[in-house]
Amino acid sequence: MIWGEQDGYLERWLNELDRLKVWAENKSPEYREFQRGGHNQFLPNISPPPPALTYAAKVHIEGLFQLPAWGLGRTIWGFKEVRYSAELAVALQVLFPNARFIHLTRDVRNVFLSLKRWELSDNWLPEWTTEVLKRWVAINGSFDQKGRELRQLLKLKYEDMVADSEAFTRTLERFLNISPGSLDESVFNLKLDGTHSHAPQVPLSRADEDTIRQVPGMVEVGYRYGYSFG
Repeated sequence: MIWGEQDGYLERWLNELDRLKVWAENKSPEYREFQRGGHNQFLPNISPPPPALTYAAKVHIEGLFQLPAWGLGRTIWGFKEVRYSAELAVALQVLFPNARFIHLTRDVRNVFLSLKRWELSDNWLPEWTTEVLKRWVAINGSFDQKGRELRQLLKLKYEDMVADSEAFTRTLERFLNISPGSLDESVFNLKLDGTHSHAPQVPLSRADEDTIRQVPGMVEVGYRYGYSFG
């Protein structure tokens, strides 16, 4: 069971958890004093020790995603998110050492064209497209630099997936260590395009290419993923 996006919730929550761990570490003398002398002392900031907070974080994520998946009869679970970097994946690996991570990227020019179609609706603003371009650089750059810290990471390109969906499916099954034929390949027979499927296709103009190319880091990160911007 792969749950959908959470508006970047886990990144914000784990950042706050790190702050709480620092607080708990700084207040650890009070915890030790409680262990030595009991409750009848002035210990206004006593906090659970960092290992207890780490365990609580794991239980929280399991409660969010694992238990509902089990309720649906799905023993394998995960989630997708377009906002998470390799740094977040490394933090999750601390909580789930056996976790498998899949980084799927796409030619940013096609991402841009999709978003330009969204701009034709009332639900997407041009400045959000600019933010997505910056995020593309940041996330892909992070997996290029820190991906080696993930013990089980599969890096894929959208273009390769749609070009040979059968090979992609076999690769995914091997990586996830599930039986061949476990995945439903018929999903590739129907193209799903969200709520903007009836919007006209927008061609990529020279000005659009310049806009993409001028995003800081775009040319360098794109090159490392095999995307040339001329």
